[in-house]
Amino acid sequence: MSNFLKHYSGIMTTLGPVHIGSGSIYKKNEYIFDAASKSISIMDIGKIYQHFIDENKADLFEKYFGNYSSTSLPLKSWLESNGKPPELYSKWSKYTIHSSDSVITHEKQNDKEKYQDILAFMKDPYGLPYVPGSSIKGMLRTALALYEIAKRDDNFKTFWTDDKIIQELDNTKDKPNRVLSRQVKDLEAELFNTLSRNKKRQSDAVNSILSGLIVGDSKPLRCEDLAICRKYDVRPDNSENVLPIFKESLKPGVKVEFDLTIDSDLCQYSIENIKMAITLLNDIVVKRFIKQFDEKYKLEDDTIGWIGSCGFTSKTLIQGFYDDNQADLALDATDYIFEKTLRDNYDQHNHNKDVKEYGVAPHMRKQTVVSNQKYDFGKVKFDFV
Repeated sequence: MSNFLKHYSGIMTTLGPVHIGSGSIYKKNEYIFDAASKSISIMDIGKIYQHFIDENKADLFEKYFGNYSSTSLPLKSWLESNGKPPELYSKWSKYTIHSSDSVITHEKQNDKEKYQDILAFMKDPYGLPYVPGSSIKGMLRTALALYEIAKRDDNFKTFWTDDKIIQELDNTKDKPNRVLSRQVKDLEAELFNTLSRNKKRQSDAVNSILSGLIVGDSKPLRCEDLAICRKYDVRPDNSENVLPIFKESLKPGVKVEFDLTIDSDLCQYSIENIKMAITLLNDIVVKRFIKQFDEKYKLEDDTIGWIGSCGFTSKTLIQGFYDDNQADLALDATDYIFEKTLRDNYDQHNHNKDVKEYGVAPHMRKQTVVSNQKYDFGKVKFDFV
């Protein structure tokens, strides 16, 4: 391998469930829930269809799927109503995984059972779960941006917070979300776009030094590495909202292997810089967010990162502009951004309580339960060799 290419084998160990969404949803006509074993079987619809074709009952199956609605029977009940015994189900199952919580909820108005949708994990063409390199690199991009911001002087930080973010959001006639997105893009261009591949347009992505940071997709994982995880929104006082949101997620303790290559002709970062950046991201998440929920929560010595659907603090840069002794200013700035960008949803989602009542923004910690133990979504440990 050329001297300017530095190759590393990365291992990302899940310390909490990790959800990388594929964009697909499993509806109640695509899975079978077994309440006794708390397991969910994702079914091979093609095999079931073929069974009905073989029985000259294709139209029966087509009617069920073609006319599917929220009032339709769940798949298991429909199969039972058509005389299909449970011993057939295992032959039609793609895979079966554990769910700590029942996917059957009850409507408040009439206590009617409701089978919830399940958000699917990313799969390769062979149906095996994997973590895209783009998801890992997205986390590294946030971490490295925070690493760069930490090296800048107070004038740089004040300009971006007071002039760019606050003043532009105050004075804009555009949609605040659009303004914020543009600001983040401009900031990342200033931090990373130091190459001169396109001299006419410095903002072009080809000028980013991160083009020299290549992160490969992970090796395929096993479907047995997955579990169905329900979303718990937990407040600092430990009260919680248990939401009817179910995500197919990697279980704690899964080792995700991937390749990382640094083209040192383009990218100035060493693997040690990357580790330091990940550590800085975790410091901010813990100090500015998690410790507001659990004062005894400790900063680990390991290289801890946050990936997937793990919350606002791990995916944004605003906290990085403020030192530890400016945590109150960081909180106010975060609250201000919420108020401007969420508008009517700011009060509707109780963000008006973030600062005044809870002292943290947002005031909900994203957690779930696996095997009777509560975990934070998205917490992982990185090793590079």
